[in-house]
Amino acid sequence: MTNANPRRFSDHIARRMPAFCATLIGGLIAVFVNIPLTSPDDRIGNTGSVAVGSLIAALVLSRAWGILQGDAEQRARSYSRICTVIFVLVAVAAFLLQILGEISNTVRYVVPLAACVIIVSAALAPIIERRLTAIGSIWLAALLAVGVLTIGIALAVLEVGFTQAPTLSLPPPP
Repeated sequence: MTNANPRRFSDHIARRMPAFCATLIGGLIAVFVNIPLTSPDDRIGNTGSVAVGSLIAALVLSRAWGILQGDAEQRARSYSRICTVIFVLVAVAAFLLQILGEISNTVRYVVPLAACVIIVSAALAPIIERRLTAIGSIWLAALLAVGVLTIGIALAVLEVGFTQAPTLSLPPPP
């Protein structure tokens, strides 16, 4: 068994925190943007799933941020490119799911949420890295993770934003 250096491990985690925090800020925005959107299926597309999806995106994007090398400007440009590629892949996947899976509203539902999460992450990760200390970003990450999951799951349990069949209609034209 290898004797791991605890300092190196904490530096490794702290290096990922700017993207993790930035992505969760985007996730928090996405949780609230989700409310007026028409979900393809309320069991799958609700604020709880948006919150969990944001947490997964934060893990993926923080890993990408953590492996980037170079100065802050080079890493920010590379991270923006990675985020752009991921956004395009998500949009294409949503389009294919809508067309091939015949699931209505998939593109109109997924793309705005992905845009919130990914664009905010690309914009804020370099700023968070410059502004926060390692310990500050770890505390912010913990607070954001708990906050996004709590708000997202609470809104899902309360069924806020769930699609309802329309009950009102206009009379036919004369």
